[in-house]
Amino acid sequence: MTTTDIASLRAGQPTKPLAEMSPKEQVGYLLQQKKAEIAKMIPRTLSVERLLKVAQIAVTSAPALLKCDVPSLIGAIGQCAMLGLEPNTVLGHAYLVPFNTKRRTPDGGERWVNSVQVIVGYRGLIDLARRSGQIVSIAAHEVCERDRFVLAYGLDEQLIHEPALDERGEIIGFYAIARLKDGGHALEFMSRRDVERTRDASQGWQQAVKYGKGQSHPWGAHFVEMGRKTVIRRLAKYLPLSIELAAAVHLDNQAATDRDQRLDAIDGELLLAAPAEEAPAEEAPAAEEPPAEEAPRRRGRPPGSKNRQATTPPPTPNDEEEEGGDETPPPREPALTYAEARHAIEAASGEEELAMAAALIDRVEPWHLRGELLAAVQTMKARLVADQDPPAINLVGGGEITWLRQRAEALDLDLEAVAAKHKVDIGALTKSGFQTLKAALGNAF
Repeated sequence: MTTTDIASLRAGQPTKPLAEMSPKEQVGYLLQQKKAEIAKMIPRTLSVERLLKVAQIAVTSAPALLKCDVPSLIGAIGQCAMLGLEPNTVLGHAYLVPFNTKRRTPDGGERWVNSVQVIVGYRGLIDLARRSGQIVSIAAHEVCERDRFVLAYGLDEQLIHEPALDERGEIIGFYAIARLKDGGHALEFMSRRDVERTRDASQGWQQAVKYGKGQSHPWGAHFVEMGRKTVIRRLAKYLPLSIELAAAVHLDNQAATDRDQRLDAIDGELLLAAPAEEAPAEEAPAAEEPPAEEAPRRRGRPPGSKNRQATTPPPTPNDEEEEGGDETPPPREPALTYAEARHAIEAASGEEELAMAAALIDRVEPWHLRGELLAAVQTMKARLVADQDPPAINLVGGGEITWLRQRAEALDLDLEAVAAKHKVDIGALTKSGFQTLKAALGNAF
């Protein structure tokens, strides 16, 4: 490709039809075309130029991605933008991974397509969990046989973990703990056998073992990281979720069950001619653990919390019965159409109604439309916060501060840091101080 061609691609002007471009040229051109839309998705803490650069480096360093369906690659990069995670970096937040999946053809048949899936790492899950604003800290660790480890459940839970300073021995379990803003905490422990049962139920792991690829599969090459991620996902069921974390868990569930995430568009307009039909690859998809609701349930107590009661969610039809197995599972909730869920999202007049609408997404059929609905929830959340009017200045009880915090959260800014920069005391907020912070956050847009 000539220098003129490269300059044209950077300027967003194609020198030839997309069908005649190489995959690398298509990726470069389409990323430039979608730059403005991607910029609207990402939080202010992430630069669109940096994200696109990271994405191009990921594609260059992983040639297998260039063999994938280009629209799914662009869509995966857009999904990373919405989550605010950089893919394929040393941060370990998210990864772009090629998957061999089946898609239906217009004539009702099926064909194999190499598409790109987004896999969120355990560090990415931790980062997303913190964004809810209700979690002070969250961490996950492995426990080895020579560590000092004390775990007690009950009214006064106790967790003591002192890792051995020399040889720690074999891994015997994993735990995750989160400290909540209200002073409570949530704790989850899984024995090594519990984690291995989750791994063994993964279709991707089963196929990797079948074809002798176990050591190159994430469960074989990165068992510690996968164990931490598994226990964090189990803990997440009892935590206040951010929209981003809910979206990440949804994507992870699809990848874990070898289902196509259908990341082939950012806004529904990105369409390319389908690639030629390919035979299924010998190597199994690099799927990870199954979704939390399909993992074997541990008998015993639900995770407790100090000064906070953690409620165990109701079982789903996929859950195994704790005793026996003769009981009739609860009926499956009726499926919803895409239009019904979309209407509920767009009709939400506040964040509480939006959260209720978001909870309907898992009932939408066909399932591959759920990713687009999660993106609609994210867009609607930002719109609701931006459209809110500040409370009347004569309100008491922290109304002004609540509004400022919501506006700062929508911009991914730390209100305390903004206040310190402008020398405003939030603890004794005056009318002039409120106006100063309001103007500062307004200019941040």
